[in-house]
Amino acid sequence: MEFRNRTQMPDLVNRLMEETEHADDGRLFLPHLKEIADGAMDDRLIEIEALIDGTDVVGYYEILNQEYLTDNPGYSPWLSGTYIFEKYRRQKLSPLLIERACERAGEAGFSDIFAATVLIRYLEQFGFEEIGLAIDEAGNPCKLYRRMIHTPRQLNG
Repeated sequence: MEFRNRTQMPDLVNRLMEETEHADDGRLFLPHLKEIADGAMDDRLIEIEALIDGTDVVGYYEILNQEYLTDNPGYSPWLSGTYIFEKYRRQKLSPLLIERACERAGEAGFSDIFAATVLIRYLEQFGFEEIGLAIDEAGNPCKLYRRMIHTPRQLNG
């Protein structure tokens, strides 16, 4: 398995949309991926990268400079859009996406990464600490988390 970003795989977002259209729970993520494909996310998207197994897309993550919250606290960057396709679930692959996203944020020069989620205590197992509460754009309450990144470097393709 290997990670591929849009530089390494120019059709990445189209592949993600294609795979997401066939996923039972993918409908939630499809509008967001369409925004990325249309360029509407260019000012928010720092990185999108997929985990690839041969020719299969396993899952992906996004790093955004602004999360979808009704009252944005001004933190940046955000781990967002982490998704594992059904065929690859229950194989403990989410940690690979989360660790890779944290690594890439560090390479981009950030010393912290933030996340907003309704999953209680899930991110704590990956070194995130709860820092507050928020409301997402859909009106759902969520918890805010922060993880320190220890070795910032420059982001490169």
